[in-house]
Amino acid sequence: MSQTIFEKQKNFDLLALGIIIGSFILRLIIITSGEINLYYDEAQYWDWSRSLDFSYYSKGPLIAYFIKFWTLIFGNTELAVRFGACLNLALLQLLIYFGLKKISLNHPKCTSALPFAALIIACSTPLFLVTGILMTTDNLLVLFYTCCLFLLYLFLKTEKTYYLFLMLPCLILGILGKYTMLIFIPLAFIVCLKEKKHLLSKVTIVLILGGILGLVPILLWNIKYNFVGFKHVLYRGHLIGQSQNNFFKINHFFEFIGSQLGVLTPWWFFILIWAYVKRKYQQFPRLEASLLCIFFWPIWLSFVILSFHTKVEANWPALSYVIALPLLAKTFLDLSAKTQKILLGASIAVFVLFHAVPFISLPSGKLNILQRMRGYENIGHYIQELKKTKFKYPDKIFIFSDSYGITSQLSFYVPGQQRAFCVNFGRKQNQYDIWPSPGQNKIGWDAIFITKGICKHVPLQLKKMFHTISNPIIFYSKQKGKPGQIVTIILCYNYNGMWPKPQNKTY
Repeated sequence: MSQTIFEKQKNFDLLALGIIIGSFILRLIIITSGEINLYYDEAQYWDWSRSLDFSYYSKGPLIAYFIKFWTLIFGNTELAVRFGACLNLALLQLLIYFGLKKISLNHPKCTSALPFAALIIACSTPLFLVTGILMTTDNLLVLFYTCCLFLLYLFLKTEKTYYLFLMLPCLILGILGKYTMLIFIPLAFIVCLKEKKHLLSKVTIVLILGGILGLVPILLWNIKYNFVGFKHVLYRGHLIGQSQNNFFKINHFFEFIGSQLGVLTPWWFFILIWAYVKRKYQQFPRLEASLLCIFFWPIWLSFVILSFHTKVEANWPALSYVIALPLLAKTFLDLSAKTQKILLGASIAVFVLFHAVPFISLPSGKLNILQRMRGYENIGHYIQELKKTKFKYPDKIFIFSDSYGITSQLSFYVPGQQRAFCVNFGRKQNQYDIWPSPGQNKIGWDAIFITKGICKHVPLQLKKMFHTISNPIIFYSKQKGKPGQIVTIILCYNYNGMWPKPQNKTY
């Protein structure tokens, strides 16, 4: 190992804790600053938390219960939705640093700088940074998956059964958080089969038990609703439906590679791929090398292959990068001191820029990602004003949209937080199709319809639902002087009870 830029540093603990606590405070400042509203998925998960169930249309139930817990403390606020994300990333960072430190102490050849380098990498990749602000299922998935990895390693290394007992609830919670956690089961089985056959029966029992307990509530919910959750996953992967026959699409592959450059940063991505292609993991002891290989290649290559068939979201391969952190850290420390300084400088720049961007005014447009999370509070108050000024009976008005994202945002940001409805004019199904529609209960009521973007023509289906409708109102929202979402608002009078049924069976 070459000389590292951390050579003179003897105790990394205080430095690591300073980074973890400092970044936690920075995230809290962003969350409470009012610079960005909830992302539409966050708003949807919050809406789920108001109707607790065994599972939901697109994900398991854990995130709804998790958000519910924090709303009991902070109320139905942005802080309540996002505080768990902020805290969970701090826990993940603690786990990465102190977990790798515990492992490093047992291997004299491993430098004490390795856990700290892994922490620096985790703090400078957008993939991990985003999970500390946005409350998504990936936040819970990555945390419990990382717990399972450490506990599996410790069990195989020490053969102490209590590590398996600790792994069981983490596995169950991970599955309840996101279906992707299931990939841990076969990979853990393979590692145990390869390295510790005499422990295979114990590991297999825990893996099967965890899988069953995690899937039972999800399965029961899906049986009740005609397996819509499982169908959604298959449709998202284009494994069923009209797109399943169009297998080879080279453009999706390049989109996938581009997205990974973005979520990891180009330097960490290329260093990672180079390290794995050169089999740098073989420099670790045998058990560690097996974990680094088996928990990376099958996951990452699966999404590479899938990218030739359909669009792979940037966050989907996230689990493959969790196990790669020790290898990335060691490869970084093997570079020259000059290269390490350059990469450290670039990483610090990413960290600073990430936490500064919410406070910077950027031009409006598709490249302004934060614009998607701005203006909803402004829209909510404008709708409340319309309710009071444009309708005779403000207390007999329901709000609806044609997309689940806008619907969930309206449910959160319109004062009173009355749940909005999501009408289906030909879109894919979602959770709002499972919940009750206005139906016959609101015949004679007025309504406000909101759709994303600029819509100059009134949807034909909308005209069939009401006696009278207004011309479209284009609303350009703002948030602290920065451009927000643009929406089209249509005032609807005297609902006749007609609510369109889904025209296509897409999930």
